[in-house]
Amino acid sequence: VVFSQFSKVINLLCARLDKNKITNSKYTGETKQKDREKALENFIEGDSMVFACTLGAGGTGIDGLQTVCNTAIFIDRDWSHSINNQAIGRLDRIGQRNPVQIIDLIAANTIDSKRITDIDFKWDMIKKLLGDD
Repeated sequence: VVFSQFSKVINLLCARLDKNKITNSKYTGETKQKDREKALENFIEGDSMVFACTLGAGGTGIDGLQTVCNTAIFIDRDWSHSINNQAIGRLDRIGQRNPVQIIDLIAANTIDSKRITDIDFKWDMIKKLLGDD
């Protein structure tokens, strides 16, 4: 499963996958409900190799991914640690039989590399403030 915050990024990814004949299912806020159901069904049934979704559309409320996939790739992350964890939770939940691998695509010395550090720092501070060390 590949996550991004942005529909445009998912659209670009799916276009690249199509060009390289890699089957994929797209699931964004732009995807109509009936097409969302078909995209999820295609991935779960193995007709799609990649499930590409936005954090807003695919990061919550989807069940069934954990039975067919154990790798989450983040092209970019949300500033909210809980939104990122919710997306990971689509795979790392009851029914998952394998360790879940999380991959972040981050170029060195970019805003995204600092962003990940800032998100982790913010989450650590929240846990310390609330007494969960």
